[in-house]
Amino acid sequence: MEQGGGNEIDQWIWIQEKTFTNWVNEQLKVSGRSVKSISTDLCDGVNLVALVEALQFRKIGKVYPKPSGKIQMLQNVALAFKALADDNIKLVNIGNEDVVNGNAKLTLGLIWSLVQRYQISSRKDNRLPKKLMISWFRTVLPDLDITNFTTDWNDGIALHALLEHLKPGMSPNWKKLHSKDRAENCRTAMNLFKDHFNIPIVVHPKDFANDKLDELSAMTYLSYLVKAGSPGYYDTLNWVCKQLRNTNITNLTTDWNDGYYLCAIVHSLGGEGTGYPNIDRNRKVENCQRGMDAGQKLGVEPLLSASEMADPNVDHLTMMAYISKFRAVLPRKNKNEKIEVISDFDMVKVGTEFQIRIQREDNYVDIKLIGMEVQDKMGKHKCALTWADRIGQAIFIPKITGEHKLFVTYDGVTIKDCPIEFIVKADSGRATFEMESDSLRIGKPNEISVDLSEAGKGELIIETISPIGNLHYPSGEQQGLKYVAEIQPNEVANTSMAGEGQITAIVAHNDSSIPVNIEQSDEDENTCEITFVPDEAGTFTVHAFFNGDEVPGSPKSMSVTDPGLIKVSGDGIVGGTKGTELKFTVDAENAGGVIDVDVIVEGKPINVMKHIIASNRYEYRYRAISAGTYMVHVKWNGKDIPESPYRPKITDRSKIIPLDDLTDRKDENGYFVLDCDKETALRFDISQAGPGNFTAEVLAPKGRLPVAIRKSKEDIILVGFTARQEGNHYIHLFWSDVPLDMSPILAYCPGPVLPVDYTKVLVTGQGCATARAMVKAEFMIDGRKAGPGIPRAQMYGVKANVDIEMKALKYDRYMCNYTAPTPGGYLLYVFWSEETVPGTPFKVSVLPKGRSNKVLVTGSGLKGGYVGQELCVNVDSREAGNGEVTADFNGKRETARCDKIDHKNGIVSLRLYPTEANTHTLFIKYDGEDVPGSPFKISVGEPPDPRKVRCYGPGIEDGVIQNYESRFIVETFGAGAGQLAVRIRGPKGAFAVDMQRDSQTDRVIVCRYDPLEAGKYIIGVKWSGVHVPWSPFQVNIFETREELHRHWKMEKGINISAREQSEFLWKDEI
Repeated sequence: MEQGGGNEIDQWIWIQEKTFTNWVNEQLKVSGRSVKSISTDLCDGVNLVALVEALQFRKIGKVYPKPSGKIQMLQNVALAFKALADDNIKLVNIGNEDVVNGNAKLTLGLIWSLVQRYQISSRKDNRLPKKLMISWFRTVLPDLDITNFTTDWNDGIALHALLEHLKPGMSPNWKKLHSKDRAENCRTAMNLFKDHFNIPIVVHPKDFANDKLDELSAMTYLSYLVKAGSPGYYDTLNWVCKQLRNTNITNLTTDWNDGYYLCAIVHSLGGEGTGYPNIDRNRKVENCQRGMDAGQKLGVEPLLSASEMADPNVDHLTMMAYISKFRAVLPRKNKNEKIEVISDFDMVKVGTEFQIRIQREDNYVDIKLIGMEVQDKMGKHKCALTWADRIGQAIFIPKITGEHKLFVTYDGVTIKDCPIEFIVKADSGRATFEMESDSLRIGKPNEISVDLSEAGKGELIIETISPIGNLHYPSGEQQGLKYVAEIQPNEVANTSMAGEGQITAIVAHNDSSIPVNIEQSDEDENTCEITFVPDEAGTFTVHAFFNGDEVPGSPKSMSVTDPGLIKVSGDGIVGGTKGTELKFTVDAENAGGVIDVDVIVEGKPINVMKHIIASNRYEYRYRAISAGTYMVHVKWNGKDIPESPYRPKITDRSKIIPLDDLTDRKDENGYFVLDCDKETALRFDISQAGPGNFTAEVLAPKGRLPVAIRKSKEDIILVGFTARQEGNHYIHLFWSDVPLDMSPILAYCPGPVLPVDYTKVLVTGQGCATARAMVKAEFMIDGRKAGPGIPRAQMYGVKANVDIEMKALKYDRYMCNYTAPTPGGYLLYVFWSEETVPGTPFKVSVLPKGRSNKVLVTGSGLKGGYVGQELCVNVDSREAGNGEVTADFNGKRETARCDKIDHKNGIVSLRLYPTEANTHTLFIKYDGEDVPGSPFKISVGEPPDPRKVRCYGPGIEDGVIQNYESRFIVETFGAGAGQLAVRIRGPKGAFAVDMQRDSQTDRVIVCRYDPLEAGKYIIGVKWSGVHVPWSPFQVNIFETREELHRHWKMEKGINISAREQSEFLWKDEI
């Protein structure tokens, strides 16, 4: 098909045919065929049959290789169509003759059907893959709003973002790319995809950046990133393995049929209702449905049914799109973490009802699964809960004083911060007071006793107050359950001795009196009770009179408050972690009064910031400076409100110190080695971590292991467990349910000890077959399946024997290395407990060492670059003989990334990624010796920043042709490493520009052009391909000054005299 006349319809068809032609040729590579035009080169059916056979990996029948006529062409096409029909591909509106006759549009539709079925999605129904692909791209590129396959991709920015996601460091500055450079963006991204992921460029970068790009062409290219085995496929698979800490998942199809891993994903994100990990993996559809239902509660809608997921032929793209949706889910708390105890345990008294209140975070927490128990010395006592919305309440009446523990569980699991330890105190109100008579004798001892049998244990203080206010503290002794003391009064207090008279009283508040009521006591006819009802909080003064005279002790002041109306809320009264700022609010809107707040840590007050939110509403903030239990006093009119002081618990999990050095107990991959069927014990010092609970869990290949946590001594926690299965183990450690920084500890158990069997020893590595003279070679003796044994290795040559160094690794493996002195043949003998292992002796061919002086290093990367830029260097060793290229790339402060790509033809490409702006050193060695020029010094500057480039001068200002000064200055101070490009277009086309500077390192460039006629000039100034501020500049040059003045006045509104003055200043400056 030839490119049309430029209209929109012709253009997209032309792009699509080029794309589909490239795709077809990629498939035909296995047969050595190719096509130039789909509409003509598929007509005889030969290439079409070859295409179908390549896609189906089978021969489909006999084909006419050189059809002699139309009938044989039709038969070839019919053979291909039948193979497609057998594979459940429905071809609509196309027949044999359409292909033979070269119907371009219908043939394009046929190719698109093949792309969908064999590359994008294996689904055998008619559901389009567009939705699935967009869903996956939206998940992995959350910063971009991907909704289509045209305009959202044309500028190439999404391609670079995808590069950075799939391989961090490939395009770290993708957010700084400009959409105006769309073609260049697409070109660089596609080349990187091809170099690093082998993605063929089936769409030309200019076509991909074209506004007329059609969706099918874009989807064809992007499908290489999401097909089975693609970078996107393994990116999804790797996320799953990391999320589940499990490396046994190898695909996105059959591994998911039983629903086990779906339930595991949901469980890892805080979802519930899956039953994980106790799942019967034989009930596949049920497990898949349970996982999907739980996923929906996390906000993830399923893209397939449970029965489809349980099908071994489940489509990988559907699974990719569905599983990736979980990447956007924020991990939630488990339901046992959504329950908290909100009661204060400071005033619990024996024999007195105590309300224990708990709160659930939301209504998804099932109250039927919540249990509560209180444990004392007598045992555990269940407490019945009653609920009002999200608040649960239980009544507990302690029978003994002393230490108690509160346990709250959800579905049998103890909630966070439980058990809570509290003290039950004695109740003075339950002590009874006894006297010999109702009156006391003056000057003589009077015995009194206090019965403490119902009050619990506690300290008793007896205080007496005389009628005139004197205090006395009589002493006594304990007699059984009673405390007996003597009082000897010397002042009269019986009103019966006062004679006849009338008692009156006045209660004053705020210069006004309050109604009072005076009544004779029911218990004593000589006692009167004065009662009044305060109408507001404040200080009330009570005056008492007898026959008009004020009685001794009068007046009495009483403070009336209502602290129950004050509301306090926020993390600052609950708890947090060290170093964080905690805040809480105090709402005293309905109480009035003066609010004071003190936060006490270790007996000392700390700084508290106060912010007024509104009238009588305040926010308080303080920083948790250390771990421990804080005291937060909220006072109203100088007194603590109910529930104050609050006791927030501050933890510092970073202070938990492991006491065991695991360095020597790790393998070469950093995995902690576990002994099978033997308890592993890890010790931790928690003395500086503050209040909290230490918990742990160990995930083995087949589920959780029992973990014992015990204290070996004060503040030392011992975590014990026993590994019984071969495979990876993950040791998760928590302090108050928050993972420690060191968690999880990765561990590996090699399984039970095997009996010694030397025939199971493996000898692997290049060093047991080939080596090079004077170059260290390695091989490994692997006895993992051979049981514990003692290895030995010897190497013999014609001219000399070779010493072998042996290093013990974990799991009965030994790394061996040697250096052969001369080329030739050698014999390697390996023994396991003095028995020769299979294959002994190994014949080792030692070749001459590579000639490092023959290695050639080239590439633009040697000239330098800037931070974040990929620098390319090629190492050509084709003339150097056998050898190995090694390279290191170092900045002044740290080692930079250096990727090595071996093309297997004697050429190695190095990709360098500098991270700091200074001179880097590149070391290149060949068989351990520096190549010519090594080490190379590579200059690295700051990345280009066009925003820092400044342009000024008369050459970018309007003027008159006769005396126009065309020079202007470009300053690049602070703009980083870059390349300046100046392009000028005049009335009749491009214009030559002269650029000069004093030296190559000078950051000031003087530019000049010579306009020959009046008109409009467009001056574009770019720094490393990006326009600098205000570029492109538009300059208008006129024939006369009058025309210039009119332009200024009409178009820009500039004062002429000021303008003329500034013009002369420009010239003077230059």
